[in-house]
Amino acid sequence: RSPNHPKAVEVRALLDDADYTRAEQLHTVPAYLDYLEKHPAGKYFRKARHWAERLSYYDAISRKDSVYLNNFLKRFPSGTFASDAETKFQQTIYRDMRKKESIGGYRRFLARYKSAPSEVIAEATQRLERLLLDEAKVAPNELPIVRFIHDNPGSPYLPEARRTLRERRF
Repeated sequence: RSPNHPKAVEVRALLDDADYTRAEQLHTVPAYLDYLEKHPAGKYFRKARHWAERLSYYDAISRKDSVYLNNFLKRFPSGTFASDAETKFQQTIYRDMRKKESIGGYRRFLARYKSAPSEVIAEATQRLERLLLDEAKVAPNELPIVRFIHDNPGSPYLPEARRTLRERRF
């Protein structure tokens, strides 16, 4: 109440200690975030931020829901666990997308994450190629197969596509 009082600095330090002790005793994300909000330049700022991030991360991955992982990434975009959370976020979205099995869904997913190569991206690429080849094989003409061969030169399904094209032309 009296920031110019001679004891104000001492009282602020005592409040800082008390608030961090409370956060440490509760050991919850809201408690650490409350401390960080009250003391943005506090003595325990780094420790409180570490625990807030760590507990948020473990909460997000334990729920296995992309919404919680996305919220974590918004709150701690460059934190210690950000890259791992991004990978888990991709895996969660990919798992949800596998249930729908649509070419458009895979294309959107790959367009969004093409700059972040991972096992999930490789698997999604392969799954998209499989769906594209299956669609090309049931097409009334050979043009979709020719396009598949042209657009996917490194596909593991290339021999199957070439064989299908030879059979159609024969």
